[in-house]
Amino acid sequence: MNRSASPRPALGGALVALALLTTGCGAAASATPPVGQRPSATAPDERSTVDTPDPTPDPTPDPTPGQQGPLGCGSRLAVHPTPGRFTVTGHFPPSAPAGAGTASGTVEVVSRERLRGAAGQAAEVFVVRDGTVVAVPLPQDAIGVLWDLVPGAPRTLPATVPLTSCAHEGTALAPGEYQIFARVALVPDGGERMEVLGGPWAFRVSPS
Repeated sequence: MNRSASPRPALGGALVALALLTTGCGAAASATPPVGQRPSATAPDERSTVDTPDPTPDPTPDPTPGQQGPLGCGSRLAVHPTPGRFTVTGHFPPSAPAGAGTASGTVEVVSRERLRGAAGQAAEVFVVRDGTVVAVPLPQDAIGVLWDLVPGAPRTLPATVPLTSCAHEGTALAPGEYQIFARVALVPDGGERMEVLGGPWAFRVSPS
């Protein structure tokens, strides 16, 4: 099973640039003439007034796939990731029997730009049914591996599909149709952590 998905920044996950609107205001002063003295025309306020234009909001950066907010058990994840800097291709079996515990696959990540940094040792796999996360990634070693991605050259990671319900610990996923999403965490040299999300890929849990 080989399907390519161009990842999207995070279901829940889009970035919004907030601009602080600064405005200026001025007030004209007036005086009351003495009794018996005719009011004189009030001279206009000679102070110069500079209109402060609304600051131009910073352009919203291209959403990095996976930037859809925190993902966890019960999170909504139904939208296909938007094409971005990376392409993620998943290689998973089409099905696995209920009670198998896990299923093994791989994920390929291709960058459109040169990238050096560190990444996790394996892709994180989420299992989704009817748009809701029902199984979450298995724990993995926190020690990352060095990456040096050349544009167009794939980097392959192992990816384990969890087949146990996250809402009911120890309970196998019921037979039926599911979707798989894979996430890869990257920390570029001198940059901040980013998450690349790929999928969905169809997956079936068959009766054991």
